[in-house]
Formats: sequence, structure tokens, C-alpha cells
Amino acid sequence: MKLLLLAFEPIGSLRLDPSGQVAEKLCRRLSGDGVRAEAALIPGTFSGCGREADKAIEKAGPQVVVALAQRGSCREITFEKRAYNRIDAPIPDREGVQPRNAVALEGGADVYETALPIDRMAEAVRRQGIPAGISTDAGTFLCNALYYHLLRSGKGGHFGALFVHLPYLRGQDVRHREAGMDVSEILRGLEAGLGIFGG
Repeated sequence: MKLLLLAFEPIGSLRLDPSGQVAEKLCRRLSGDGVRAEAALIPGTFSGCGREADKAIEKAGPQVVVALAQRGSCREITFEKRAYNRIDAPIPDREGVQPRNAVALEGGADVYETALPIDRMAEAVRRQGIPAGISTDAGTFLCNALYYHLLRSGKGGHFGALFVHLPYLRGQDVRHREAGMDVSEILRGLEAGLGIFGG
């Protein structure tokens, strides 16, 4: 099974987004036992994220694509169920673009939903003693835009797609010093959750 992990470059006020580091380390931990994993870093822009994701997908030929990014409101590893055809950016992207009350794709479906077994994945994370949950809303910013693009592109069995939001690292959010997870916890949780594709 071929697995592609996508991670955003840091966006907005984030000087550090560990998603890229997590994706690279996960590749090494997941590869084997019938899994071949690759990682790619994509730009935090509306104009470039889908295009660069498509390039990485064409190169890797994956059966499953999992995108990772931090989300400040998350206190657990969060598996996103759906993406909506709506963009309402609270901040500009890395190119200064800030669509408000717009659509991801003119004339596109209102919503796409992942077909991957996120209930099983979240439970596998929780069995490691690591908080995990499922969300029905990937937001209205770049994460949702990319997820909508991936779910639409994968429709018809080309590949399965999933977006996973990660909490801040412990101590990264100065407003909530005790909140967050260590990279080791995030890696262990995702290894368990994505490990269901092995064998």
C-alpha cells in the first residue's frame, strides 16, 4: 500500500508548524509491513496548495493521501470527516490572498466526505492513551480548501483522502502553557491511527 503524507509550510503567525517534521518521521516509522510511505511539503497558498499536492500525488501514485496541519483550537489529534465548498479566510495566505465568503470550486459539490475508516483510526490512537477525536468541520481556510481538492480528486476510487489536524506542541501556545502534545506523542498516535493500513 502506497501512502502519501502532505504537510503545509507554516502559515500566518505560526513560526513553527511541526507537520512537516511529523510527516517525514512518520514515513520512516510507517514504511514496511506492506506500506510504502512518502512525504511532501506544500505551500500555504490558495493558488499553490492544490497544484503542488497534485504533483506529489502524480509522482508517488498513492492509494491513500493524508494531509497534516496544526490547528490552534485542537486539543487532540483530530480526524476531519468532511470538506465544504466554502472559503472564508480569517487571515491572508502566504501570498497575501484572503478570500471571504467564497467557494473552493465554482459549481462544485457542496460537500465531500472521506471514505476512510476514521472511527477505527481515532480509536487506535486512543488505545495508545493519546487524545483523538473526529470533527465534521475542517474550517474555512487553507486546510478545508486543500481537503476539498483532495476529496474531489480522489473521488471514483483514484485514492482515499484524509485531513488530520494536530494540536500545538507542548509550550508552543503561550496562552495555554500546559496544553499541547510532544512530537513523540503525536508520532505515536498517528503511527497507531495510520497503522491500520499496514499488513
